[in-house]
Amino acid sequence: MTTARAPQRLTTPRSLIDAGLAPPERLAELDAVAGRYAIGITPALSSLIEPGDPADPIARQFVPDGRELIHDPAERDDPIGDDAMSPIHGLVHRYPDRVLVKLVAACAVYCRFCFRRERVGPGAGAMRADDFAPPSANDRLEPIGRSVTPASAPSATRAPDRCGSAKPASDRPSR
Repeated sequence: MTTARAPQRLTTPRSLIDAGLAPPERLAELDAVAGRYAIGITPALSSLIEPGDPADPIARQFVPDGRELIHDPAERDDPIGDDAMSPIHGLVHRYPDRVLVKLVAACAVYCRFCFRRERVGPGAGAMRADDFAPPSANDRLEPIGRSVTPASAPSATRAPDRCGSAKPASDRPSR
């Protein structure tokens, strides 16, 4: 029996089961993982997963697994040290001449291996509209770096209304 694939993005344990990407007996396990980490699989990605195959390589990257909740004492919540390098909300200043701007905290798909997965998804700490100010109010950031990079995963959801107001210091008019 083949389960029909839903034409919308899968974001809940029930939607994964309904699409045939997980068996119903895994509902409690999937709910537990969804309580901590976001779920998101696009229809295009879902169509690449072989239903009923727990070893499917694409499913293993995107369908939640209860092992995600096992925390090894050697693991860190911030494995790449973004928090220590964030002088203000939404910016990572790891290198002297570069700034990473985290415009959004939502992705179209959520990778099970993502090292920022504790910080992305619905309700995550994305920059809010009031975090953006006219360029003159952000002049204090100009010395931070010459290269400003908007952060996003390859599958990140674009936020054009936010991207338009985020301009690197080098793009600002001179005074």
